[in-house]
Amino acid sequence: YTAIPAIRRYGSMVLPMDDALCEAVIDLCNRPYLVYQTHWPQAFVGQLDVSLFREFFQAFVSNARCNLHLHCRWGENSHHIIEAIFKAFGIALNQAAKAQKGSQAMSTKGSL
Repeated sequence: YTAIPAIRRYGSMVLPMDDALCEAVIDLCNRPYLVYQTHWPQAFVGQLDVSLFREFFQAFVSNARCNLHLHCRWGENSHHIIEAIFKAFGIALNQAAKAQKGSQAMSTKGSL
């Protein structure tokens, strides 16, 4: 992370999708950690097992070396929940990865 231009580092989004309300908060901090709090009213979305979504986000966090919190505050339809989670995640990641003015990383230590 020290070799890339200064980025905003933080991003967050709370997103409603029909009955679902989900939140994504990300810190591009070079310290991988996932908090994944959701529920699944249905075990499958079409033929896709919803347990695979946690595996996707864990792999993303480990490889991107970021801190990611995903929370489903409410939802009755697994399709709407995962759509809200992915959209909130994409928006939060876009916010965090945007370049910012200056050459210093957002850190009190001077580097991430």
